[in-house]
Amino acid sequence: MIGFSTSLSTIEEVNAMKDWVDVPQFFLQIKGERDASFVWEWTDRTGIETCLISELDDDTCARFPNMKWMKRMSDITYIAVEELSGIILSCDELNQWEELVKTNNEIIAQLTTMYIPQELKVKEIENLNGVDGILISGSEEDKVGIKNYDELNDFLDQIDIEY
Repeated sequence: MIGFSTSLSTIEEVNAMKDWVDVPQFFLQIKGERDASFVWEWTDRTGIETCLISELDDDTCARFPNMKWMKRMSDITYIAVEELSGIILSCDELNQWEELVKTNNEIIAQLTTMYIPQELKVKEIENLNGVDGILISGSEEDKVGIKNYDELNDFLDQIDIEY
């Protein structure tokens, strides 16, 4: 899964990247308060049907019944399956996550959950309860089209060996 920030990318850049890489799914990160026309333009012109949101109101979300909405753990005040399809959490939210799993296990089981590792060590992700995947990012591009993944190589090699 690869994500694109609507505040850092243009629709044209997102579409170019989508044509260039082969991954199972893409998502848009929509920051700040946006209205339905903004969401519609981005999703219509990119064909992306999953959005990571922070401040969209319920009315805007309701206008897109087929959209998959994801939130960061820190942005969640309550959980309802019909409104959310995924959660992204970081290492400092693990205690909050464990409590949520205990009290909402049936709902959590229906969500896609991604974890952002702090130190890029396999040991950190081995015993995570109810987590479907990890979210990692490399450095900025060195040049257009050239990205350095040296900082991720050891971690990716460990995952390849362990799993």
